[in-house]
Amino acid sequence: MSDSGVCSGDMLGRLVTIQRHLAAARMKVSCIVPGLRIWQTVLLLISLVALPALSRAVSQDAAPLPTPLVEFTVQTGHTAEIQGLEYAANGKFFVSAGKDSTIKLWSPGGTLIRTIRTGFWVNYLALSRDSRLLLAASRTGNIFLLSLDGRVIHRFPDVPMREGFVSAIALSDDNHHAAIGTTRGLVLYHVDGTVETRLQPEGDASEVDSVLYTRDGRLISGHPDGKLRFWTDEGKLVRTVAAHEYSIKTLALSPDGKTLATAGSPYFFAEVPKNVKPVTKLWDLDGNMLGQFSSQFTQCLRFSADGTSLVSGGRSDNRGTIYRRSGELLRTNKIGTGAHRSPYLIALAPDGRTLVTADDNIDPPGLEIWNVDGGFERSLLGLSGPMTNVAASPDGNFIVTLSADRLVRIWSLTGRLIASLPGHKQY
Repeated sequence: MSDSGVCSGDMLGRLVTIQRHLAAARMKVSCIVPGLRIWQTVLLLISLVALPALSRAVSQDAAPLPTPLVEFTVQTGHTAEIQGLEYAANGKFFVSAGKDSTIKLWSPGGTLIRTIRTGFWVNYLALSRDSRLLLAASRTGNIFLLSLDGRVIHRFPDVPMREGFVSAIALSDDNHHAAIGTTRGLVLYHVDGTVETRLQPEGDASEVDSVLYTRDGRLISGHPDGKLRFWTDEGKLVRTVAAHEYSIKTLALSPDGKTLATAGSPYFFAEVPKNVKPVTKLWDLDGNMLGQFSSQFTQCLRFSADGTSLVSGGRSDNRGTIYRRSGELLRTNKIGTGAHRSPYLIALAPDGRTLVTADDNIDPPGLEIWNVDGGFERSLLGLSGPMTNVAASPDGNFIVTLSADRLVRIWSLTGRLIASLPGHKQY
């Protein structure tokens, strides 16, 4: 039907309604005391016709407004193993990355700032000293330099299989050098804007487990055979030092840039001889040992912002340990309850009051905030499966979700995880 047909039909209906109201009004007027003047009769008729329509309008205006919808966003963590964790030097955020092909930026309190989707597993992550750039790499050789908003600043050539799998990455303080450790050696680049120049290492370049740039651009690498190697910024080998009896998994540079700390652990399936004890060692930047102390088999090691202490994460002992630089044990924080809940990665806030830990668990991966005294503050867990049900609490202050990972979770209306309740054995 045409628009005009709709309008004319609607008008006809309105006329019939008015005629009915006029007939009813005449009957009411006939019952009123006679003697009214004509103009009084007309006014009375109009009022009797208009009052029903007016009453309907008032009743419509008084109808309650519909309840506004509340948009609920769950600020979830990673949905696969976490492989990278770094705290910004300015203390404004920390960043995590993992096998769910995402990099996540978090506020110090644990609020999700941004999720960067990479399109590849992020097995290794480095944050620039100026806290403006991210170097991300996959085990299979994808290497990208990204801005904090996820823009690709530079894509490096993929590492071919013949040069091994990626095992460590580092970015120099001036952002002009990138080091990629592999299972077959070192891949080095000089970066100028969007142009990279491949540098060829000169010297023994066996399998690498950790890499680090000094403040003046020199490179240090740690190896599975327990050796440290010191390189120039252009890739010339200067010195090799037998440092540990097991793989050097982690390197840490003191805030003043003058002291190197090293630690590590045997490979997961390697049998550790009874006479081999875990130690953390301190070095100058020329490879001379300054001291050592008994510690733990370590996956991650960090200096405090003032350089007076070291924080380490154990391989599978569920401990985060804080030592004085002299080796005195300050405290041991129990973190996790099982082999896969050990603090595989640790990031220490610049104010020295908070640390973030990530474990290598899969379902779900754990990302947690602690105070340095061992007090638990917040868990940033993700959903390891699709959400299957959701309900609001009777008072409207909480949201309860059920997901395929068999966990019941309670959230605030802002999306903060309040509690995670296990116990269900079936989906």
